[in-house]
Amino acid sequence: MKSTEEIKSRVDIVEVVSDTVKLRRTGSAHTGFCPFHDNKNTPAFVVWPDTGSWKCFGACNDGGDVFSFVMKKEGWEFLEALQYLGRRTGVELEQQTPQQENERQEQLRMHNLLTTVSEYYHNLLLDSDAADEARKLLLQRGLSQETWSSFGLGYALSSWDGLRNFCLGNGYTDDDLVAVGLLVKKDNGKVFDRFRDRILMPIYLQQGQVVGFGARVVDSADQPKFMNSPQTIFFDKGSLLYGIEKAYMSIREDRTAVLVEGYMDVIAAHQAGFTNVVSAMGTALTEKQLRLLKTYARRLVLALDPDVAG
Repeated sequence: MKSTEEIKSRVDIVEVVSDTVKLRRTGSAHTGFCPFHDNKNTPAFVVWPDTGSWKCFGACNDGGDVFSFVMKKEGWEFLEALQYLGRRTGVELEQQTPQQENERQEQLRMHNLLTTVSEYYHNLLLDSDAADEARKLLLQRGLSQETWSSFGLGYALSSWDGLRNFCLGNGYTDDDLVAVGLLVKKDNGKVFDRFRDRILMPIYLQQGQVVGFGARVVDSADQPKFMNSPQTIFFDKGSLLYGIEKAYMSIREDRTAVLVEGYMDVIAAHQAGFTNVVSAMGTALTEKQLRLLKTYARRLVLALDPDVAG
């Protein structure tokens, strides 16, 4: 028996759903108010323990099995839901092949690299004399130091190899840094730091892993004003939303997402208490981004800049 089938045979879907939804038994089914949209009048959410399935007959018109419920509730991918339900039911998942395990370990190492770099940039913003103008700019924009820490804002030195030297000293290689978009490698083999003299905004998945960075100039004469990590194995700009890791719970509760144009717009909105705000990071809104928002929201409000780009 496959792990998924064994989990389904062991799990009590009513028990799992009841962690979130207050259910009432009605014949062979259980009913309650759907957790995925606002509805306080009609309990249109139904769970059938015999078949291990659920369905919302209200605004969602969605349904599925215990895996789809956990994925929708937590914003997880299938593997995360599988691991969670495996632990919950005591089902041991199939062992990965040595190659799969090596790939997993390598991905974990690269995620650790991105986290380490995010902390390095953040500490520079807080403590480095070189970041004085960056700190002044953030304060002029009305962003508090508490907000800097909340969003993990950082600063990249104007040096061409400041980050490279730091990472090499921590056991990483040039190839590692190129792979995650932190170094630029020219055709002649020369490498240099991608981000220099810029305010750094770590970009996260909704689960909280750093996958890349956005960067804003400190000196207004520098161009471009904003830049992002390039396409990497982790960073796909068209499938990410800036601020989603902080906003998704509020979006789920409100069933409404507000989409703004830039990083600073998101940060300022959250500081002001509007925590259901995210940004497409300057790109046209993509199908992947809409799918991600649809996981949590039923209404999307566009609050873009009143200019050509907006």
